[in-house]
Amino acid sequence: MLNEKLKKLLKTFEKERSELDKQLGEFALESNIPGDYNARFPSHDTDQESNAMAVKEMERRKALEHELEKRKKEVEENIKKIKEGTYGICDKCSSKIDVRRLKVIPTAYLC
Repeated sequence: MLNEKLKKLLKTFEKERSELDKQLGEFALESNIPGDYNARFPSHDTDQESNAMAVKEMERRKALEHELEKRKKEVEENIKKIKEGTYGICDKCSSKIDVRRLKVIPTAYLC
């Protein structure tokens, strides 16, 4: 049974995952690979300046896509850990991660 703090944290992570899905859906499509998205190329006119702006916007979208995917993966991993009862355990040495560290960085996976 999850204690109240973990239940609250689980809800927080689930809400964040939903928000990340929403943000990604605004400019990207989910690919056939779970958790992988492909940014859509922005619409543009045919003139050279518009093309240049569209390319620059696509670069920004790809960078944002990468960061949001990375964050979503961290959140999903922590949801899984909470459900399995391994949240707060160091991935490297299996020691408990200091509670103060988890308060500052809830997705910390190393002590």
